[in-house]
Amino acid sequence: MIGAGVVGLACALRLQAEGHRVSIWARERTPHTTSDVAAAIWYPYLVEEDPRVERWALTGLSQLLRDAVDPSSGVVVREGAELSATPLPRPFWAGAVPLYRLAEIHERPHVFAQSVTMALPVAEMPLYLAWLEARFLSSGGEIVTRDVGSLEDVLDGCAIVVNATGLGARELVSDVKLSPVRGQVLRVSQVGIERFLLHDAPGEPPTYVIPRSNDIVLGGTSEAGEESYEPDDTTLAAIRARCEALVPALRAAREVSRQAGLRPYRGGVVRLQSESRGAGTIVHCYGHGGAGMTLAWGCADEVAEVVRGR
Repeated sequence: MIGAGVVGLACALRLQAEGHRVSIWARERTPHTTSDVAAAIWYPYLVEEDPRVERWALTGLSQLLRDAVDPSSGVVVREGAELSATPLPRPFWAGAVPLYRLAEIHERPHVFAQSVTMALPVAEMPLYLAWLEARFLSSGGEIVTRDVGSLEDVLDGCAIVVNATGLGARELVSDVKLSPVRGQVLRVSQVGIERFLLHDAPGEPPTYVIPRSNDIVLGGTSEAGEESYEPDDTTLAAIRARCEALVPALRAAREVSRQAGLRPYRGGVVRLQSESRGAGTIVHCYGHGGAGMTLAWGCADEVAEVVRGR
């Protein structure tokens, strides 16, 4: 397994459950992965909706709802709202989440034509990734922190390699379809806010307020082609202003941290396919855009099926 973000860990755990001895090689592990930066609400974002994505997303939803039963997982089911200036189409997953209903007029800000009240899993990623790592290691897995220069280096020691390197696959396998979409977030102190808010309009940056146990994630951006991990002060000030306009109580929150992460965008199309190289097999699983946590467990199930049928 190459990659120790949420996709890599999910795949590793599924393969362990199939009886495989699994080793993860990764340049970074939590709390330094792209997954750690994510606001991490279950929601298919920056990925095309097709039958595979729908299946992966619903599988991921089921797994996250199960994980939320364990208070130590870092996953909770939160109620919140999605706001829109125009009517929102009913998504394929509306009947699968614990709550999905149109808000009454008195429940939504007057500037929005529609508000949908919903309950979705939210993962505090540093906690969740550490929890997944602990499960993996306690089941006999190992994590090796190292650079991987080529897939042949890994195939030299094992017959099956899962490539879950996210944006790193751009160099590792020369995938020119991959490009970064930068997301910037602020973390502020928890001031008693428990409901999330989402607002994403065409031509505008996404705005979201995601409460967690000890802080609140404010976002965000969707900056195609931006390579820098350095947060921009002007952009972050605009994020905070947008979030405070939606939730005035945030004005009392102090800033805790600021981060930028690079989403692995592949035109909305995840690459999940196997490739034979000599006597070995590579299973590619990357390009999840802004839906890594959302799709991770469904993709992990399919990776396990591919390996099983090898």
